[in-house]
Amino acid sequence: VQKSCLHGENPPKMERNNQLKFKNNYSQLKLIGANIHAGQDKKGVDKTPEILQKDRDFVTKIKNYGLEVADFVIIPENISELYDQCAYLRDSIQSEFDKNSLTLVIGGDHSLSHGTVPGVVKGLDPDKPIKLVWVDAHADIDDMTSYYKWRHSMPVNAILGLTPEDDPFHGFKCLTPPDFVYIGVRELDDFDRNLISKHNIKLFHMDTIRERGIEEVMKEVLEFLGDAQVIVSYDIDAMDATLCPGTGFPEPNGMNREHAKVVIDELCKTNVRSVEVVEINDELEKEGQSTLELGEFIIYRFLDNLLKE
Repeated sequence: VQKSCLHGENPPKMERNNQLKFKNNYSQLKLIGANIHAGQDKKGVDKTPEILQKDRDFVTKIKNYGLEVADFVIIPENISELYDQCAYLRDSIQSEFDKNSLTLVIGGDHSLSHGTVPGVVKGLDPDKPIKLVWVDAHADIDDMTSYYKWRHSMPVNAILGLTPEDDPFHGFKCLTPPDFVYIGVRELDDFDRNLISKHNIKLFHMDTIRERGIEEVMKEVLEFLGDAQVIVSYDIDAMDATLCPGTGFPEPNGMNREHAKVVIDELCKTNVRSVEVVEINDELEKEGQSTLELGEFIIYRFLDNLLKE
């Protein structure tokens, strides 16, 4: 797989300090800049990986954790069709995958998960359970028969093998409904509800979080995850709309920072193998707000938990 790096064709490599011990015995950090916007109709979301690297010194900060960092892979400009972009992400992650690595994906819209999740799954230990945590305001379980026909609302459908076989995205199937849990969902239509109920998909609605408390909800989430290899997909719109105007589809009554801290801190007690943070769009930002900064808070909260003793 050809690799394209935001910081040059041959970025300097940091030698790993072999004396450092990392949670979950991570061997390296694989960075993926999923510069995708074609899954929805609001341009700008694909610019986030580049903004983080060029303006926020992202890769240098990541390297300061001391874990070996692989090249920052981004999608080449000549790959323009969404299916091909997702396939590129899948193949880039799977290529030379070390099952002991930690993958960090920066989006991009949520359609990127069609490729990133199968890429991680294919590289993990097939003899151990794998579970996917979807932190999001939306269910993202639509298909082409539902009302909303943008692909960023469909990755869960494809990943769980629910997409019709004549849909080319059906080939991204890699998990099943019992492997999956939602956290923070609050915008569901009848199509979503019916499919989630039909397949008995585990879901912790935002109403449940407010009623029971985030700590109690996360206890149940951790019981569900057990000792599985865990993939986390975190959409910035899981946060309350007042905190993240710079995203395509902000929703009211979402999580605050304290909710996010508990979610992240508790998830990091499990065997996390991949984290993706998606749907940050700086072009939609409002004056006085910083959705990008909130995204960085989420990213570094994960890394502080996973890469610091």
